[in-house]
Amino acid sequence: MTIYRSVLLGFFIIYANSSQAEPATVDELEVTATIVKNDLSRKHVDRQHISQQQVKVIAPVTVVDLLRNVPGVTATQQGGKGGLTFISLRGGEPNFTVVMIDGVKVNDILNSRGGGYDFVGLDPLLIKSVDVYFGGLSSVYGSEALGGVVSITTLGEQYQTQIVTLEAGSDDQHAGAFHIAAPIGESAVANLSAAYRDGGNAVQGDSLERRQFNLKLNSLAGTAVDWKLNFFHAAGDSSSFPEDSGGDQLAIIRETEIREFEQTNLGGSVGWAVNSWWRVDLSAAYSKHDEELDNPGIFPLASVPPLTSESEYRNSRFNVTNTLTLTDKTSMGIGAEWSKEKGRFDSVIDFGMPVPANFDIERSIRAGFVELNHQLSDSLSVTGGMRRDDADGIDETTYRFGSRYTFAATDTDLLLRYGEGFKLPSFFALGHPLVGNSELEPEYSKNASIGVEQTLLEDRLQFTATYFYNRFTNLVDFDPVLFTNVNRSKVVAQGQEVKITYLPTAQLQTYLYVTHTDYSADGGVTLRRRPEWTGGVALLWHPTDNYYLNVQANYVDSFIDSSVRTGFIKMAGYSKIDSTLGWQLSDDIALKFMVNNLFNSGYEETVGFSNPGREFRLQLKVRL
Repeated sequence: MTIYRSVLLGFFIIYANSSQAEPATVDELEVTATIVKNDLSRKHVDRQHISQQQVKVIAPVTVVDLLRNVPGVTATQQGGKGGLTFISLRGGEPNFTVVMIDGVKVNDILNSRGGGYDFVGLDPLLIKSVDVYFGGLSSVYGSEALGGVVSITTLGEQYQTQIVTLEAGSDDQHAGAFHIAAPIGESAVANLSAAYRDGGNAVQGDSLERRQFNLKLNSLAGTAVDWKLNFFHAAGDSSSFPEDSGGDQLAIIRETEIREFEQTNLGGSVGWAVNSWWRVDLSAAYSKHDEELDNPGIFPLASVPPLTSESEYRNSRFNVTNTLTLTDKTSMGIGAEWSKEKGRFDSVIDFGMPVPANFDIERSIRAGFVELNHQLSDSLSVTGGMRRDDADGIDETTYRFGSRYTFAATDTDLLLRYGEGFKLPSFFALGHPLVGNSELEPEYSKNASIGVEQTLLEDRLQFTATYFYNRFTNLVDFDPVLFTNVNRSKVVAQGQEVKITYLPTAQLQTYLYVTHTDYSADGGVTLRRRPEWTGGVALLWHPTDNYYLNVQANYVDSFIDSSVRTGFIKMAGYSKIDSTLGWQLSDDIALKFMVNNLFNSGYEETVGFSNPGREFRLQLKVRL
């Protein structure tokens, strides 16, 4: 608490002496899935964007609820708010997705999920926007970007503001947050935000208590040197029945798994124009994740015995990028990155007697990369990128290509994209003394897509259709005969996505998406939580400036899941409807009334784990 108080005191001193005028626009810590940050390079990215306005309108209670509305994303919550979360991009495993918070990678490769990020550590009250990038992106991000990237930007404003948010709901859930922004002189702005949430008791055995703190400092646009700095800290504890136990409905052992977690990020960048055609950007990031786990085991205990564990994961990165504007139609990015990962895992497994399972592991990665963007004509543009990674003797080269062609007669855009990815074995898969295998090789992906984008009716109707093909090879799998991890599996996921946005009037906006995915896997692999069909529809009605109603429905087709008690079984598909009613009482006071699972659908996202049922929440937001 001493650190928090010192930071808060310093911030309020800055705030009290700050100018009252609104400063110029602030550039956020930007993640664009490209090396060159310009409009030409962005045109080739396969991206779905959740804007700040959409986050406000949806008012999600979890990050998973926000991501459910993205085509190509399968988002799973294990029971209540304290359960594990799983995110799959176009058929990939959860650990095939790089997750970044304000430009800092937060995947913890010490966990037993191979580095899959658990969104339980992030509060949606402090999210400004979300970008989801699809495809193999190791040519930009290096290891782990086999399936794509989820980039989250936390709250940050360019003008002076003070906002307090209070929230209460059914089953004793409650939350609160504040956000303060203030200029620092005439050249910078500071943003401070914090949140607290108690997830309530909607599901038996499930609980969540979380605290989060953000500090962001940015230079203002127009300064000779652009600099950005952000600090993120989240800590909390959660409880839920263990994964694969059968949850509150089927678990024989009625004790729950207890987790305590702490995530700390520090990131920053500085950039300047050397001359009219050459720009240099330096960035650095540090991520720290600590977790304590107490798992009671799953009956029969021979399958999953009780265990306790403590883990510490550290990731440091430094990046330098040179952007060269070669002509008005050609730009190039070239640079290098160095990173170091270090992990410690201490565990005791109860096999009738305590058996320690401890390991320490670290590795360094050096990389060089290049990207070229060129406007061939008014209708055609192309981009290409390459990256070479050296991870302590493991050398990998990945490529990326994209093109966009515009048919002038109809203003129709045709997009072609190809990307490659690789993932170094996780520390858990390499180093665990019982199941680890130090001889594991990297996993690989090749991803291709073709898409069409069309706007009609004076841009009131937007239509996007995409065909995608993803091949994942050399996947790490557990061999029960050898009782160790091995490389053997191949998975292919291919399908189609359609997204339509239509504004019939100035007061009404509608949104619809459908995703169809076919899966094939060899090596005897059964894919879990992979529905063939997913879809959603949303309606936003804004009859006046003071009121709005948002209703969204999501559909998930049947899928395969498993637990120790049931083995692999087919789970029923389900639909879920959420709604938000917003009322702007005055310029400074707003109310929201949210209902999750409006019709109290009794679905299960994982075997035996009940969903929270119908939930009510009331939110008050006050601008001071």
